[in-house]
Amino acid sequence: MFAHQQMEKAALEYCFGKEEAKLIPQYRQNLIQYFSNSLRGRCPEILSYWQFVAADKNTMAQLYFNATRKMEELVGQYGGLITLERIADLYDSLGHFLKDLGQLNQAVSALQKALEIRETTLHPDHPIVARTHHILAGLYAQWGKFSTAEDFYKQALALYENEYGMDHPLVATELEALAQLYQRQDRHDQADPLKKRSVNIRKKQKSPKVTPMQTQAKTVVQRRALQLEELALGPDSPDNARILNELGVLYYLQNDFE
Repeated sequence: MFAHQQMEKAALEYCFGKEEAKLIPQYRQNLIQYFSNSLRGRCPEILSYWQFVAADKNTMAQLYFNATRKMEELVGQYGGLITLERIADLYDSLGHFLKDLGQLNQAVSALQKALEIRETTLHPDHPIVARTHHILAGLYAQWGKFSTAEDFYKQALALYENEYGMDHPLVATELEALAQLYQRQDRHDQADPLKKRSVNIRKKQKSPKVTPMQTQAKTVVQRRALQLEELALGPDSPDNARILNELGVLYYLQNDFE
């Protein structure tokens, strides 16, 4: 048994007694199993690593960060299995995990590393880079560093607008996040226009325009479906009634009342 394990065993026996201390490893394993089943990504892996090093969360985070940084020296080895993209994912997962633990300072370091690698290996305008900006913005907002959070949200917004256009749902998401940030600072005059623009984008997404050609194409499909239903089930089946009703709606939309 290693020295740190002996110290942990002694501490548990002192705090809980010998019999209760024996149950602690099983409780810990149960927790890891629970989170492994409920969490996505690499969070279960980080939990297992935490159990392996048997350290407090600050020490565990630093050890995981250092181990990931050492992996950068192995990029391209082991048949190309170790890539900078995968290392960026490790930093990203660690950042998410530490953010949820409230370790904001260490979370920033991990997410900044992920951002640096992605800006280099992908493209500074890549959507994944924009997503990392968004996550960092939320972290700084949680930390109360609103000015830095605003900068990151604006960068994410600009990247999404350049990549997807002005009316994409991800643009709406960034507008809403930035508006909420302004509201937290009582900057309602800046928040309101962003919220209105976001609402307009969402409305466009919910009610896409249907062209006359699309309506006519659907009519042809419905007619064919009606013919097949009549052959298979007869002219008076409930499914035929449903298709006839849908056809009636389509004819109405085409102003074809015959």
